Amino acid sequence: MASANQNTGTRKLKIAIFSGAIPSTTFIEHLIKNIAKHHTVLLFGTQKRKVHYNSNSIKIHKTPKPHFSNLLVSSYRVLLLLFTRPSHLIKLVNEIRKYPKLYDRWVWFTKILPIVLYKPDILHIQWARNMEFYAFLRDAYGIK
Repeated sequence: MASANQNTGTRKLKIAIFSGAIPSTTFIEHLIKNIAKHHTVLLFGTQKRKVHYNSNSIKIHKTPKPHFSNLLVSSYRVLLLLFTRPSHLIKLVNEIRKYPKLYDRWVWFTKILPIVLYKPDILHIQWARNMEFYAFLRDAYGIK
């Protein structure tokens, strides 16, 4: 049986969900499973406990809570972005510099880095605290 995307001629979108915690609320978990039926779902946040999704269309891109682990994972992501889209890394670094405190820079950088690296077509933000920063993702990278 052909998928809905094949029947309508539309392409499979990369839809990112940033809810902060993986797994998320029951509502968001149902949203993830339903979107994954027709599109690729990228999950961003910290993983609170192990979760298994019965779909190859769901990709988890977790950011570790412990500082040292976060440093290692973020360093790897920086290298990937540097080699694949260096201009995207420069834009991100320039945006992060607007934050006066080093700690705030680090927190925002590690939250946004995987989103910039995997560049979804659409970003769903659950519990958005700083819409201005997410407007930057829309304007600088074309993420809707």
